[in-house]
Amino acid sequence: MILLIFNIFLWTCEVLTLLVKILGIFLEQLAKYVVPQPRKSIDGQIVVITGAGSGIGRQLSIRFAIQLNAVVVLWDINRESVERLNNEIRLLGGISHPMIVDVSDEKQVESAAGQVRQQIGAIHMLINNAGVVPCLPFNQLTCPQIRRTFDVNVLSHFWTIKQFLPIMEEYGRGHIVAIASSAGIMGSPYFTAYGSTKFGIVGLMSSLRKELHELDKHTQIKLTTICPLGISGTGINIPTRTRFPKILPIMTLDYAVDLMLDAILKEDNLVVLPFTFKLIFFVYRICPLKVSQLLFEFLDYAVEPPGFNAPIGRSHYHNNGNDRDYRNHH
Repeated sequence: MILLIFNIFLWTCEVLTLLVKILGIFLEQLAKYVVPQPRKSIDGQIVVITGAGSGIGRQLSIRFAIQLNAVVVLWDINRESVERLNNEIRLLGGISHPMIVDVSDEKQVESAAGQVRQQIGAIHMLINNAGVVPCLPFNQLTCPQIRRTFDVNVLSHFWTIKQFLPIMEEYGRGHIVAIASSAGIMGSPYFTAYGSTKFGIVGLMSSLRKELHELDKHTQIKLTTICPLGISGTGINIPTRTRFPKILPIMTLDYAVDLMLDAILKEDNLVVLPFTFKLIFFVYRICPLKVSQLLFEFLDYAVEPPGFNAPIGRSHYHNNGNDRDYRNHH
């Protein structure tokens, strides 16, 4: 009897401790929306960015090199675009190192990572951004397209992390960033291959975060997964419709990168952009599937394959190729 009472007492203490910890976490999250959070400095740190030659990767590379004074290692499969970016960064006074790498090829990743360690140093941050975006009805996707999408969008993350995570663990510091998508947390018509890969990235980062926690390395090595809505100006010309652009906007590249950079420097975990979409995503998670489906039919936010037409009165975007001039930020 005494033993039973003692066990009940211990269990009660555990439950109360758990509740206090949960309350503390909620208060901490609430404070982030009230009190401005500090942004870490990466001055002089080495940052590897995949898919650096265009779109999000290009803008992040310029920001890190010029605004934040990082040493940026530019990985891209396209020699012309990455060398052009490297020249631009150096003209603006930044430090960058271009490398031609097909991140879907683990041997190329292994070789390039070895060169980075030997010639530049141990990296502080890895930003996995490279990706391909097939937008087609499921029955029109070819087997090579599906394989290529998974090779570039998912398996490349495994190859790069396997090369750089051990170095981060050895030095006791590091930050891994994955550029995912809203299609990786909610799914989207005509994005079955692309959305599946982005779900895979979210799962990879979530599992790795828990593993680092189990190994007590989560305070040393940070993980950030970014899931944005549609972005214009990336060079990917996929029409997108939105009935309420103030609620579910099609973000400009500059605005989206502003939000991404802020989240990275604050070392946020799962980042859903913009904030209005984050609120809708919260509703989506707690509602029954039929309710969520009705909600998104009402909001009418979706991508469209080539040859499809959006309803009249809906907003569209196409890439206009305009990029901000960063010379004023040097």
